[in-house]
Amino acid sequence: MRCFDNFPHFINEGESSFNRGGERQAISTQFEMNERKMDKFGKLKAVLWDMDGVLLDSQSAHFIAFREVLAKYEFEVTNAAFKPTFGMTNEQVVRQVSGERFSDKEVALICREKDEQFRQVIAKEAVFLAGVEDWLAEFKQAGIHQALASSGSWENIYTILDALKARPYFDAVVSGEDCASKPDPAVFLRAAEKLEVSPSTCLVIEDSIAGIQAAAAASMKCLAVTTTYPLEKLPQTDLVLPDLAALKVEMLVELFEA
Repeated sequence: MRCFDNFPHFINEGESSFNRGGERQAISTQFEMNERKMDKFGKLKAVLWDMDGVLLDSQSAHFIAFREVLAKYEFEVTNAAFKPTFGMTNEQVVRQVSGERFSDKEVALICREKDEQFRQVIAKEAVFLAGVEDWLAEFKQAGIHQALASSGSWENIYTILDALKARPYFDAVVSGEDCASKPDPAVFLRAAEKLEVSPSTCLVIEDSIAGIQAAAAASMKCLAVTTTYPLEKLPQTDLVLPDLAALKVEMLVELFEA
C-alpha cells in the first residue's frame, strides 16, 4: 500500500519536471522568435512617436480652441500666425502669437481653457493618420519598444490615446509638462531612458521643425512626415515621407546601417 500511495506523487513530480522543462523550452522558443522578429529591423530597437501631426491630424482642433479662447480675451489669432507654433507647448504658443500682451496668470488661464475645449473636440474626432496604426502594430509584433514623446499635457495625451484606443501599443509615455520643450532633446532622452535603450538605436517620428531639431540634438535617427509642413520648410533630417503609408521595412534597415 505504501508503494501504491507514493505512485501518484511520483507521477506528479515527473509531470512537474516535464512541465518545467516544457515551459523552459517554450520560453526559449518565444525568445528566439522575438529575436528573429527584431532582427527584421536591424539595429533599430525603439520608436519614439510624436503625437500631434504624427499619430493624428489635430492641428485644426488646436487652432480652433486657441482662436476661440483668445477671442474671449479680446485677442485675434490667425492660422498663419498659429501654424509656425505647432508642436510647441501651450504657453509657448500664447507667448509667441501675443508677445507681452498677457500676464503670467492670464497665460495660465488661457492654456487651461484652451486644453479643456480642445479635449472636448478631439475626443470625438480623433482618427489615425494614414499608415500609423499598421506601423504601431508592426513594431509591437516585432518586439520593438515604443514610446509616445509629446510636448502635450498629460490630460491631452491620455484623451487622445483613449480616443484612438492606442494605449496598448506604448511601453512608455513622456509629456512636455515634465521636461524642457522641443527643440530641447529632453523629451526624447527621457523616453529612451524609460525604455532602457541607447539613443543611437532609436527612431524618432516627427512632423514639426522643433521636433526634428530635438531628435538631432538627442543624436537619434529621425523620420519626418510632411503632414504639417512641406518638405522645403523642414530642417535636413534622415528620412522624409509624405506619411507612414509610404514607409517600408527596407528603408528603416538601410537607415540604421548608415
